[in-house]
Amino acid sequence: MATLTSKLIVSLKDMVSGPARGVGASLDRLNRRATRMNGALLGAGGAFGGGLLRGALAVGASYYGISKAIGGTVGAAVNFEEKFADVRKVVDGTPAQLSAVRSEILALSKTLPVSAAGIADIYAAAGQSGVALNELGKFSEMAAKVSVAWDTTQAETGDALAKIKTQLGLNVDELGKYADAINYLSNNSASAAPDLVDYAKRVAAVGKIAGFQATETLAFGSAMVSSGAQSEVAATSFRNMAKALTIGDRATKKQRVAFAKLGLDSVKTAKAMQKNAIKTTLDVFDKIAALPEWQRISMASALFGDEARGLMPVIANTKELRRELGMVADEATYSGSAFQEYLVRSTTTANALQLIGNRIKAVGIGIGDSWLPTIKDLGAGIGDVLDTLDKRVGVLEKVKASFQGFMG
Repeated sequence: MATLTSKLIVSLKDMVSGPARGVGASLDRLNRRATRMNGALLGAGGAFGGGLLRGALAVGASYYGISKAIGGTVGAAVNFEEKFADVRKVVDGTPAQLSAVRSEILALSKTLPVSAAGIADIYAAAGQSGVALNELGKFSEMAAKVSVAWDTTQAETGDALAKIKTQLGLNVDELGKYADAINYLSNNSASAAPDLVDYAKRVAAVGKIAGFQATETLAFGSAMVSSGAQSEVAATSFRNMAKALTIGDRATKKQRVAFAKLGLDSVKTAKAMQKNAIKTTLDVFDKIAALPEWQRISMASALFGDEARGLMPVIANTKELRRELGMVADEATYSGSAFQEYLVRSTTTANALQLIGNRIKAVGIGIGDSWLPTIKDLGAGIGDVLDTLDKRVGVLEKVKASFQGFMG
């Protein structure tokens, strides 16, 4: 028995020490190669121009190219999938309809200097505001062009136009004309399109209820902004003015006294607003402007409140207001203004490059789409490994302990 035991020990020793010597020899060879590589890269004699470094650079360049290719395909597809998820949350439709919407977005990005992500933002804003599925494409194309014309973000522009559309009950064509009016006023006054959009988003419905045409409400805002008021102040001032002129028999004692001093009556004024809001409002303004200077501010404050400070420059000089009202009095004057602005801006070099990039990205998204299911499956598999890692580590620890015991 002792002889058999001795033979077994010798045999096991050979089985372990033999492979160990092989591993050691391999490590020695790797060490020598690493030393030679260090010498080739860092040594004298212009080694940086050597073939080894060129080979390493080639490998690095290949890696960079591959990673860029992945970013432009799988990465682009992942990013677009995230954006389109926002659209799917707010747009009701069958899987086939949503697939068509997705294709629409990519198709628009190939013809407009707006990224697919930007167009998806418009679709999401429109869906959130209740724009019908059959109007989404037309609305989004119009809003994308307007955002280029006004140099505003797609998300903000889409959100504002969708809300204005809802407030005024406009269809997409009518909303496009409204955008034309905004663009025309901003091009021919000291107001800016983004300010007018923000103002309109706040008071479009108020103006409609008070008896103003949509473009007349815009002209009031443009006149106030042109006179130095911020869009929020202009909106508050217009809201207070509209409320005061339509308050009728609910006027306060202070307001009734103010109306009487102007030779007016709150009820008659409210009725007149529904017949001709512009004529009635200008008549009130003219009567305030005709007062002695020391009475004008107190009279305007008594009627419209202290917060309507954006009105004071307009009341003091209604010439600018009348000019801007005239600019939007005839649809033919401003029709097509926003589209012309879009054409001018879309032909810049930056937008041309954007369009080229969009087309490349659309191809990349198409390629990357085919990878997404595989990536999701891979993620599930990795998740399973991680979830059971404690069990797997336990097995490895047992192997390690057994091997250490054997070596001992």
